[in-house]
Amino acid sequence: MDKAGRRLRRSLTGRTTGLDPEVLEEDKHVVNAFRSSHRQPMNAASMGLRSFVRAAKCREPSISQRLKRWESLSTKLVAHPTLALSRMQDIAGCRAVLADLDEIRRVQQRIEKNRPVLSVVDYISHPKASGYRGVHVVVEYGGTGGKYPPRPVEIQLRTKWMHSGR
Repeated sequence: MDKAGRRLRRSLTGRTTGLDPEVLEEDKHVVNAFRSSHRQPMNAASMGLRSFVRAAKCREPSISQRLKRWESLSTKLVAHPTLALSRMQDIAGCRAVLADLDEIRRVQQRIEKNRPVLSVVDYISHPKASGYRGVHVVVEYGGTGGKYPPRPVEIQLRTKWMHSGR
């Protein structure tokens, strides 16, 4: 799968010398199957996030989920030339838009207590240069005798104010 990702990256950057078009077509199917393998873990993460939000007694949360679109995945492959496809941690994602920072911290604490955490990036304490704020917690779902392989799922926690782009 990582080989397929590398060949597709070469193709996307115009370095097609020596690349067999049939192999590239096969590679697209491999990458799409890998992307699809994140669907079940993402659904489980979304259900878990809803449970954490409920347990934290959050007011009027908005919860969504998504698989990274092919276009976004391709852009990331090109933008990060050394990133292996198998190391991408945001192919599957869930987001909770909450009322305030206190709710974010309560939900974050529940996630970190109950799930295997792969990474945490706190863009609230350390905002991006663009002004983006939120907390990204990458957790693992699946595996250990489950019906699907373990996959990372990025959970984003933001307030309504942060999400509105202000």
